[in-house]
Amino acid sequence: MICVTFVRELRNAEIDFTEKLNYVEINQHHKMIKLKITVVLLFVLIFQAYSQPTISFTFDDGSTEDMPGYTFERWNGMLLDHLDSTGIKSVFFVTGSNKKDDKGKFLLRSWNDRGHKLANHTYSHPNYSAKEITFERLRKEFLCND
Repeated sequence: MICVTFVRELRNAEIDFTEKLNYVEINQHHKMIKLKITVVLLFVLIFQAYSQPTISFTFDDGSTEDMPGYTFERWNGMLLDHLDSTGIKSVFFVTGSNKKDDKGKFLLRSWNDRGHKLANHTYSHPNYSAKEITFERLRKEFLCND
């Protein structure tokens, strides 16, 4: 009788231990699931914060000619001052053929120094739809302006 009671208690202890072990494993599994859900929700919140609708301002070519009533330098300064006052940064797609002189260098430096991006808009801005514009010519236009 003592032996049967001991075996019964041993089995009960084994069952109790197995149940506790299963509980720990299940509890660990639930904690992992909670952690994964938390990470995913955090990622979604961060992504939403940075994926708000945006507008991009771009400027093409970059004229170094005077505008009616304004010198080129004044006109460029007014444009950059307005962008600065509103906290807007833009991308300036620059052609290279008219940027070799001092005015062109001034234009590029002023936009770069104010934190705007400069981008390649080919060297001479050819008509891309024209039949005589080959891929090789277009490639050279981009490389020459880089």
